[in-house]
Formats: sequence, structure tokens, C-alpha cells
Amino acid sequence: FFWRAWAYWQMVVNYGGVPLILEVQERDNIESLQVKRSKTSECVSQILNDLNQAFELLPVVWTGSDIGRMDKSVSVAFKARVLLYYASPQFNPTNIESRWQDAYDAAKEAKEFCEAQGKGLYESSAGIWTDELNKEVIMVRQYSDPGATYFVGCPRPILWSANCTGWDQATLDLVEAFPLVDGRPWDPNTMSYDTPHRNRSERFYATIGYNGAAPYLKDMVDQNSNLWTYIDKGVHMDGVLPTSTSFYRVKAMDRTVDVNGIDRASMDWIEIRFAEVLMTYGEAANEIGNTQEALQVLYDIRDRAGIQPGNDNKYGITASTQEDIRKAYQLENQLEFAFEGKRIPTLRRLRQWDKVLNNMT
Repeated sequence: FFWRAWAYWQMVVNYGGVPLILEVQERDNIESLQVKRSKTSECVSQILNDLNQAFELLPVVWTGSDIGRMDKSVSVAFKARVLLYYASPQFNPTNIESRWQDAYDAAKEAKEFCEAQGKGLYESSAGIWTDELNKEVIMVRQYSDPGATYFVGCPRPILWSANCTGWDQATLDLVEAFPLVDGRPWDPNTMSYDTPHRNRSERFYATIGYNGAAPYLKDMVDQNSNLWTYIDKGVHMDGVLPTSTSFYRVKAMDRTVDVNGIDRASMDWIEIRFAEVLMTYGEAANEIGNTQEALQVLYDIRDRAGIQPGNDNKYGITASTQEDIRKAYQLENQLEFAFEGKRIPTLRRLRQWDKVLNNMT
């Protein structure tokens, strides 16, 4: 039931209503095979039914070698994601409030259920990915060497990438979007581009690799080398920049392998973590008028990110109106889930893709 819901949601989020195939088809029966597309609402209803069924049948937790399989926490967390999307402008252009109420109720249920199982925000932004199976992890694809590995060369600095580089390099726009450690936004009019890494939060350093960054890969530690991204014709052929944007990705990099083992990376991939459940809860709370709940989530996320509360305990959040809080959530989603494969889906569900990415190359 869970995986059918998962598979149908991947189709619905891209295509809207699709044919619902709920029974085994007869391959020689043309009428059986030619199933018409169902309405989006019918598909969503079926997905929710499947997730409810999954919740009833799945165990609360798995133990031993079964850890990592789908459990009740995964089911309720994914249900909250589905209902958040269904309430968002992509599927809800007229802003039907009852959908936001449904998303809020589902996210609140998921938050409370996961908390009851010991889930919550992990104390360290830097450890979310490196400390595997920590309390923030809800749905995870586990990897191990041998038997379940992947190639991780291309996001690495060129000196340790086996000549494959250029993937997932942070843009200057993303770097500028991160606030300073005191919560203030980056201001290019008053702040220097030669030191964009100064006075940032733990979350920034756990996400972005910049010129001079401390070693974060085994090769760098072994060679006692910081990250350098400047042009050096004596080292780099034809003086080409090691990175086209001057930045690298630090988040979700397997730090245990060196250049000789980059085809055997085995760090787990987190698909759903508690921060997403919390952000879903807060975003939906804002849409139904629960302003303080929505703001508290932002404060909690920024507190864990290592941002200072300030004298007002607002962590640099100045939003107070519903529209301004929406914008604050858009920014926090971009920063908290950078490089986790959620940016484009989020822009689509908010119908912000053209506005945010217009004229960008």
C-alpha cells in the first residue's frame, strides 16, 4: 500500500490525474488495458487511502537488520507531504482553505507521532547527514560497502574527483541567501565578496564549500589541505577554475572515502527527515491563521541551524503578516533543504518556478 501510494504520487505530482490501476489487468483484454485517466482528486484520494492502510499494517518501528524499512512514521510523514502539495498553488490555485486544514491536521499528527517515537530535530546541522540513522531520519535509503554503493566523484573538488567535477556547485545566489550568524541577511552593498564565508551559521558551513574552507573530505584531511578554488595555471590545466561558481557542496558528501574509493560511497540518503515534517506543519499553520505556530517553527529551525536568537528571540525573522511568513518559509525551505532534491518540486508546487528562475542560466 505504501509503495503504491509512493508510485502514484510521483506520477500525479508531474502529470495530474493518471489511470488508476488497482486490480491485475488481463494482458489479452484490450478494454482491461485501456483505462482512462482519473481525476487528480480521485488519485489523491486513492493515495491517501493507501497511506491510511499502510499505517494500519506497518509496524511502529523495525529493529535489527530490518531498520530502514518503511514504518508508521514514514507513512504519516509522507501523507503530510502529499497533503501539503495538494493544498499548494500547483494543485490548489483558488486556495481552498479546507485543503490547508487537512495538510495542517496531517502534519500535526505526523509531528506528534514521530516525536512519540523519539524523532526530532538533530542537535547539529553538521551531523544530520554524517551521523547516520540519527533521530531526525524518518525515511532513508541505506547504503553500505560492499553491496550497496554509489559514485560520488562529480560533486568533489577537482583534485580529488578523478576528473569528474561540476555537479551540485552552489550558486552565488544560494550563498547570499544564507543569513549571517546573528540572523541578519547578507547585504552585498555593505559586505565584502572576498569573504562571503565570515560570520555565517553552522548550517552554512555544513552546506557550502568556499575558498579556504576547512577540510571536509578524507583526502583533504590526509593531505592537511583546505579547499582552494582560485585559478592557478601551475596546477590546473589552462587556468580553468576548479569550480565554475567558486563554491562546492559540502552537505551529503561521504567523508570516509578518498579519491580511490569514490565509486564506493556508502553514506545513507535521507528522503524524509523531521525538519520537513516540522516545516510542513508550520507552513500549513500559517495558511489557516495560526501565526505563532508558524513563526515558532521558523525559530526552531534557525535555532538548530546555529543562528543566534538576538535580543528579541526571533533569529532574524522579521515576518509578521501571512504573506511575509510565506516568503520566510520559501527562503527557509531553500536553505534547510539545499542539495536534497527538493528545490524544483517546491518551486513547482508554489508556482514560483518562472518567477524565481526567470532569466537565470
